[in-house]
Amino acid sequence: MSNKTSHNWDLCRKGTVQFKVDRRQWVIAWSWQGKRYQISRYKGRLMDQTHLDPCKDQGYIDACRLLAQIQGDVENGVFRIEKYTGNRFTDVIPFFESWIATKTGKKPGTVRLYKSLFRNHIQPFFEENSVQLHEVLLDTLDALANSIELAPSSRHLCMTIFRACLDYAWRSKRIPEMPPFPKKGEYGIEQNKIKWLPELRQMAVINAIPEKHRAIYSFS
Repeated sequence: MSNKTSHNWDLCRKGTVQFKVDRRQWVIAWSWQGKRYQISRYKGRLMDQTHLDPCKDQGYIDACRLLAQIQGDVENGVFRIEKYTGNRFTDVIPFFESWIATKTGKKPGTVRLYKSLFRNHIQPFFEENSVQLHEVLLDTLDALANSIELAPSSRHLCMTIFRACLDYAWRSKRIPEMPPFPKKGEYGIEQNKIKWLPELRQMAVINAIPEKHRAIYSFS
């Protein structure tokens, strides 16, 4: 076993499922970078005891799933303690704000546009829907796109900005992978139809072009 693999395995063994008698809740005890954490939420909900039999206790089942997920993140090299210690409110909003702060090379007008679209359309969605950054999947993005009451092209722009934010999160290893986004055709954007000149006007235009330049325009 390599040193790196051994180190990750040791980290995985540090996590334990514990029961808080006074609260009748399950938590994950986890050591990370010299600190002890008690992680009490699985997918945003407390892991309350629901049955005296652990095999039928949803809180205990969720705690075991959560511990396995944490261990999997460690083994895959994508573990972030912030992913598990956040409260019931989304961390999408503060992450977007930290991401936009990195856009110092963008024109001020572009940054203002990003902030405006986020403040008026993306932020309200995540304030209403408690979804963590790593939990944003296609169904979340579909719901977000449907909540944006803008023209199709502006709605697509809004989602493109959010996609850039998630791409930054993925490259920063804040999320394990990039979720698929709704396809462009789903925004209802219509392609502008090409307006052709009537044939007689086409010929008149071509005849007005010097003969040595006509070939490329008359080619069909």
